[in-house]
Amino acid sequence: MNAILPYMFKAGFSITVLFLIYSIFLRRETFFRFNRYYLFGSLVFSLLIPLMPISIDISRASKFTLQIENIIEYRKQYEQLWQEFEEISPESLGIYIYSSDQSFEDVRNQPGFKTSTPERSLRYYVSLIYFAGVCFFLIRFLLMMFSLLRFISKCKIKRMADFKLALSPEPVSPFAFGKYLVVHQNFVNSPEFKPVLSHEAVHIRQFHSHENILMELVLIFGWFQPFFWLHRSAIKENHEFLADQGALIRKDSNHQLYKEVILKQLISTTFFELANSLNFKPIKRRIKMMSKSKSRKGARLKVLAAIPLAALLFLLFANLTVNKNGVNLMNSTESPPCLEGIWKLQNSDGISNLIGFDCNTLHIIEPDKPIAFYNYKLEANYLVLEIENGIKVRFEEKGDLLSIWWAESKASNYVKSKSTNSFDLFQKENNYSIDPVELTQYRILEKSSVIWTLVLDGKKDPALFLNNEKMDFPELRPKLKNLINATSAFDLPFITVLIYADNDLPMKYLLEVRKDLRELDLLKVGYGGVPADNCPKVLYHAVALARKLPFRGDDNFIKSKEEIMESGTYVFENDGRDISENDLREIFGKYDKVIFALNYEPDLSYGKYIASNETIQKVIFDFREEYAQEQFGMKYVELPDVNVKMIKVKYPLMISEAELD
Repeated sequence: MNAILPYMFKAGFSITVLFLIYSIFLRRETFFRFNRYYLFGSLVFSLLIPLMPISIDISRASKFTLQIENIIEYRKQYEQLWQEFEEISPESLGIYIYSSDQSFEDVRNQPGFKTSTPERSLRYYVSLIYFAGVCFFLIRFLLMMFSLLRFISKCKIKRMADFKLALSPEPVSPFAFGKYLVVHQNFVNSPEFKPVLSHEAVHIRQFHSHENILMELVLIFGWFQPFFWLHRSAIKENHEFLADQGALIRKDSNHQLYKEVILKQLISTTFFELANSLNFKPIKRRIKMMSKSKSRKGARLKVLAAIPLAALLFLLFANLTVNKNGVNLMNSTESPPCLEGIWKLQNSDGISNLIGFDCNTLHIIEPDKPIAFYNYKLEANYLVLEIENGIKVRFEEKGDLLSIWWAESKASNYVKSKSTNSFDLFQKENNYSIDPVELTQYRILEKSSVIWTLVLDGKKDPALFLNNEKMDFPELRPKLKNLINATSAFDLPFITVLIYADNDLPMKYLLEVRKDLRELDLLKVGYGGVPADNCPKVLYHAVALARKLPFRGDDNFIKSKEEIMESGTYVFENDGRDISENDLREIFGKYDKVIFALNYEPDLSYGKYIASNETIQKVIFDFREEYAQEQFGMKYVELPDVNVKMIKVKYPLMISEAELD
């Protein structure tokens, strides 16, 4: 209830504003179809506004910046009031509940009595009343629906061309609900049946009962909002205007007889709230609208008054995020103090080579240790890490210099990087100029001692760097061989070559590098780039698309596509440029095993090659995730190893590659 009450207040305020526009500008006009769209649209709009995510960046100055900031302050005050409402108790308002046979002093003196017992907030009692109202109106709706359907079930049903005629043995005012037109069984022989049929047929053709049911469902949760009730009346009234209009435009219609039929129906006693009935009041206004001259088309322009108000409602009640210079202004009524940016260690014996702060999270990166992250807050000159029992360390910030006393006797000194993320920092420190690929299916590579960095810097004729040492392409293999000889036998199986290349680099250069890696059995590679999502900025340098190169022995066992497919494995061939997720999902639905054969020209860009790999991996991991949820009710990454292996057998990742000369 704590979530739905604020939601219904926001939706109720929106419907109030939009209903007032209807009442002032549109209610007296005769374009009833247009009014129907407005009434239904404003209802849906008001219900969706609080759920709509809207992100605005006002980092650059504009003429609307001040107005948006004022709206933000209003929203913060509104939300603060709701939070304070939680703290109001009946006792704080001077309302006390006394027992008839016991005084306060008697209770206080009893053993074990605590004077600090929690009080029920006023919000609790309001929520209780609201919940009771929801239950009442839900039961009311179910009873109305049951009563209506039971009444129809007692009728004799005749199937007509566009509807079902329900003949009631009991006196009833003619009404329409769903596909049913309900009338008294003797009424069909009356001369008044024809105009009634014309009227109710409009309700049936235009599905008016659907809107009635939706409005009743809204009222279950918004029963306390008066304008929801007024909106319901307006919708039902407009339904009758539409039905009256539809009945009177017929060539054989008798206007005088039609009005007399409406007046006669007033004496009927049986009436259903959910249905559209001919005797809907006010009759006087309906007759007046029948006789009114048709409104001019230009009158519809009055609805333009709703556009600026709708935009204002968006800003007031939508799920709004407003960013200014990288800070979300909606986070709190007062931006908490925080340390932001990427900070690099200056003293060689300090703790953590690189740390990154945003407004609520600290990331610590140390060689050969898992990347640690903590929620934090600042208290005076102390950094408080919000973990079990808490860690409180002293810090001092002076401009771009930061000292943190991880140990009481010694400070680690950091300098703030001018780079926006750690990949930019990596480039600046080594004078690279790579336009990196964007990655969505990436992993974080943490253990630096088993990562060798290979950089191809440039779009054409790239310079080659191995662990920041520049070399020519023919030198790469002997340099790698030297690294292998100097690496511990325990670490060698875990070596990952992290490759960075420009987005537009032709693949022929990368193929030359990968050939050397395969010759030396350095098969674990990561294609480095920058994350496409909101990954912490300090982790950009450790992001990579993980792949495993085929070992050299595969060259001796090359099979044709036909041989592979005869064994029951489907081969999906592609030129590496455009791979559709939908096509891949469809193929997986047909075959147990699929080999993705990427056949590409040497001039294919590195960026498009990575995009093809990512699409394949995304589809595979989507299937693994869906299967994990279906079979185990858990996320794939949270499963035990034995279940992960089972899913990998069901959905293996097999990619074959070939360069087309």
